[in-house]
Amino acid sequence: MINNENPLKEIIMTKISNIKGNLEDEVIYLIGKKDGSGKNALYKEMEIIISDGDSGKLSCLELKGLEGYNPRIIIEKYKV
Repeated sequence: MINNENPLKEIIMTKISNIKGNLEDEVIYLIGKKDGSGKNALYKEMEIIISDGDSGKLSCLELKGLEGYNPRIIIEKYKV
């Protein structure tokens, strides 16, 4: 039986980038619970999960209180 009251989180977007500046790339996932369908889908309870390129260790960052339509991961280099 499918429990529609508490759907599982799904992968919204995946990026591969060298965010630590070492030799290995990290895999960054944006996950969340989808409410609705199509262009009107609202994503709630989102998290960012990063898989370390060197060790494979997972780090999770909950995005508490954030929800949105068509969420995206953007990775940019910034000069300080």
